[in-house]
Amino acid sequence: MTEGVTGPAWAAAMRAGREHLRTLKRKAEDAKLAAFGFGRLGGSSHQEEVEELCAEHFRAAAKATATTYYGLKGRAAAGRADLLRQALTPFVIETLRIFDDNDGSGSLFPKPTDRRAGLGLDLQRIIDDTCSDLAAGVFGINGAANGQAIEAPPPRLTDHGTKLAILEIYARTKSAHRLNVLGRSYQPGPLETQLGLQFTDIERAEAARSMDQLLNDSLLRPTYTDVTDPENWLAITEAGRAALAAGATDDLEAVLSPLGQQLVDMRNGARAAFLSARPDNQRQAAFSARELLVQVLHALAPDEAVRSQPGFGEPRITRKARVRYALRNKAGGYSDSTAEMVESLAGFVEALHDKLSAEAHGRETARQAKHLIQSVDMILETLLL
Repeated sequence: MTEGVTGPAWAAAMRAGREHLRTLKRKAEDAKLAAFGFGRLGGSSHQEEVEELCAEHFRAAAKATATTYYGLKGRAAAGRADLLRQALTPFVIETLRIFDDNDGSGSLFPKPTDRRAGLGLDLQRIIDDTCSDLAAGVFGINGAANGQAIEAPPPRLTDHGTKLAILEIYARTKSAHRLNVLGRSYQPGPLETQLGLQFTDIERAEAARSMDQLLNDSLLRPTYTDVTDPENWLAITEAGRAALAAGATDDLEAVLSPLGQQLVDMRNGARAAFLSARPDNQRQAAFSARELLVQVLHALAPDEAVRSQPGFGEPRITRKARVRYALRNKAGGYSDSTAEMVESLAGFVEALHDKLSAEAHGRETARQAKHLIQSVDMILETLLL
């Protein structure tokens, strides 16, 4: 056991956690045997099943460890969040070993192009988020007392801030290797300096995803001039310089910003919540995206402006009335078909939000949350671009 995690309370807490890992080991082995029998061993469905089992049982083990310790120690547990991560370290190692042993991945560190690497990174992100959530919620970081849960602190990295920081670095140089910008665990890169952070492995992976998105959006490009590693030497494009100057990394962000920076933050927050591994991430993402749509409609169609329209005599302002007002005041003109399309999409968003609010976390809800976020973006593009 790690130094500092000693005494009867910790021993009882660790026993409670290990019980869940024993269950995980049995279920993962059963899933592997079943996959072998059906010829699915190593397939994507089996890999995802193993990842979900590992995530579910690690959360249960971590929660059992933390709550058992707190239940035994009471107020004396205050300030022991430092030991929580120490206590969970053996569980982290064991969970990742079970994941690897049962073909969740051929290796936790395969080639970056191998989709199984994403599963390994996802699981490690889930583990890291679980540890952080329990430390905040059970042991009272940031001033919470008596073990009561508090709102988790915001992530240190945001997609918006990370992308702009990457663009700023590339704007200062002719070209740079992506790994030199992202840095390594033993050698911090300029991105960490730019953001004033020392990355965890998970944060470095998130920053790498932000860089990939900049490449996909043609804000960065490979130089193809290096003989040995042509695709990883990158340079900023003219579109990237324009995005940096505008402080926005896509067209929708650029038109949202004049309506209020909080709307940009809300959109990025919905995306960040969706990508987060926290247990309630889909509902949080759905709520943020729906609230973004509501606030944009109110900004584009304020109450007084809608009520002042000729012929308006409704007792309350409907979403349909706001959509039609916003479209009539958009450059490019109004059409009934566009208004009906937007209203249909908005109804779809509401229905998905209500469904996600009532259902448990799972792969189906993840797809629904993704569709909701994409639908909100489609509505906003129709209203604003």
